[in-house]
Amino acid sequence: MTITVTGTQFTAIVPAGASATAVDVQLSSTMNGTASLISGYTYNTTPSVASINPPAGPQTGNTLITITGQNFRQPLTVTIVARES
Repeated sequence: MTITVTGTQFTAIVPAGASATAVDVQLSSTMNGTASLISGYTYNTTPSVASINPPAGPQTGNTLITITGQNFRQPLTVTIVARES
């Protein structure tokens, strides 16, 4: 899906792809031919959580936690979801 095109810039939405995979980018024009950039775009690796410290805190909240894992990138949002037992 093309969003905008100018003489020097082309904006589009990237389709879903495999994590941590470099892919070629190809631009085709019926008037001007085709241009490619080999390994021009890389899909980010999905983040994973290994541990949370401390693993528990008071119900009143306001506890500072440290989350350890891999592939964290900005912007990043953390949500703590309370479950009823």
